[in-house]
Amino acid sequence: MNSKTKKQNSKSKIAAALIPEIAAKTQNKVTQTYAQKLLVELCQINTTPSADVSIMRDAENRCLEVLERELKKLSFANGRLERRSINPNIKSHPNYSLPHFTKTKQRPAGLSAEETYAGRSNLVYVAPGTNAKDRGISVALNAHIDVVAPYFPPRLKNGIVFGRGACDDKGPVVAMLIALKILSEIG
Repeated sequence: MNSKTKKQNSKSKIAAALIPEIAAKTQNKVTQTYAQKLLVELCQINTTPSADVSIMRDAENRCLEVLERELKKLSFANGRLERRSINPNIKSHPNYSLPHFTKTKQRPAGLSAEETYAGRSNLVYVAPGTNAKDRGISVALNAHIDVVAPYFPPRLKNGIVFGRGACDDKGPVVAMLIALKILSEIG
């Protein structure tokens, strides 16, 4: 067996040993309660599209502040959090389509990309690896916080969160955050 195969086997054994620990953390009451409270908090923020992009910008900002608060608690060495402005050159992408929600009777063509995305950003969290040999090997998790109209406030019933965005896509955002939280704890 060559050294590369030995290293892969060693990594596989470590990963297999961590699975029960990860499963126990995901299934405990503390994590479940944390997930429920965080999801309700995010779903209380109405992030449905609006022709008035200042309303969307404010709602998105409030959601990003909640996520930043939680991401700052992670214990990854050299973890970094940043907001990246949405580049209006997105309009040059072949699959770009003008956001329909910006169209109004007074503005039948809608807003330009520059107007639509001014002051809006994406949130990026980077948790650097600890092995210099694995530089360049990355995992990216991607989700959105805007939700389909009409908005309705969240409620918790029998441990299940019902609310706009609970499944698409604020629930997956919470799941990603919890995965990062657990990984940072077991380090």
